Amino acid sequence: MVEAITGFLWGMVAWRFGWSWETAIGLLFVSFLLPLAVIDIHEMILPNVLTFPLIGAALTGRLLIGSEPFRSYLAGGLLGAGLLLLLWWLSPYLFGKEGMGLGDVKLMAGIGLVVGLQGAILALFISSLIGLLIGLVVVTKNKAAKQEYLPFGPFLALGGLVSYLFGESVWNLFFY
Repeated sequence: MVEAITGFLWGMVAWRFGWSWETAIGLLFVSFLLPLAVIDIHEMILPNVLTFPLIGAALTGRLLIGSEPFRSYLAGGLLGAGLLLLLWWLSPYLFGKEGMGLGDVKLMAGIGLVVGLQGAILALFISSLIGLLIGLVVVTKNKAAKQEYLPFGPFLALGGLVSYLFGESVWNLFFY
């Protein structure tokens, strides 16, 4: 199943960006996001062995390739990771338990570096909205689930992919 989804997403990237260097960035991006999402679903962890290389590849790729100034990509990584780091730090005080892991912070840093500032804002919004909706469904169906954790990595990956592939269209739909 993972291989089929990877192939489909690679096809989406190729369809969206054609024969370009941006396609190389997209294929690499998809190749990190999908295994990270699957691992987080099964193990509730986003391993450094994948998040750090994603950040490194995103930094290198965006230094060489990008339609926006590099500072936009850097701002996307810093803002996205910074907001989740703040939530990670505040959640024990607000909710009495850890609300998110540092793996989510590192994943969002990589996503923000790939999609840029505007894309990072959109990715966080999409991720949070979908996570909230699915969380409400889980809690409504199973009262015991209130104390269970729902991995946020898959929602971040989905938000990042939507932002990367269709971000400009989605942004324009809501703000123009």
